Amino acid sequence: MVYASNFFSEIELYDMNLNPIKLVIGPDALKPTYRLDGGGNQIVFDRTVPYAYRNYYIDNNYFYLSYIGDYFTIDTQLKNFKSWIFKFDWDGNFIESFHSPEYISAISKSSNNDIFYGRGFDKDGTTVLWKLSIVVG
Repeated sequence: MVYASNFFSEIELYDMNLNPIKLVIGPDALKPTYRLDGGGNQIVFDRTVPYAYRNYYIDNNYFYLSYIGDYFTIDTQLKNFKSWIFKFDWDGNFIESFHSPEYISAISKSSNNDIFYGRGFDKDGTTVLWKLSIVVG
């Protein structure tokens, strides 16, 4: 099992009995700040929300994670974030990364392995499906 945090740059791998196998930290050190809210009954992010791993795609040999590595604030819009797609083997070893100039919230991969599809936003904020080709070189 793989757990990739939405708010921390951490990936946890577990065996079939839910015993921890590996912890992958990074690539960024997103440090959240918190405050009490709701009369002191709730702990919430204070002005900035770290955005780390957002979504995933898996196949027999690898798992892929979309990653932001930035902070969401009241002044930011998701459409302005850039994204990365990280490729890992099932032992949690980093294989390679792919950069997207667009915000990617959901990902899938073509059967020929040269194209990713990602849900994101165009310049007007409309939800779109991006076709992302892997550029070699």
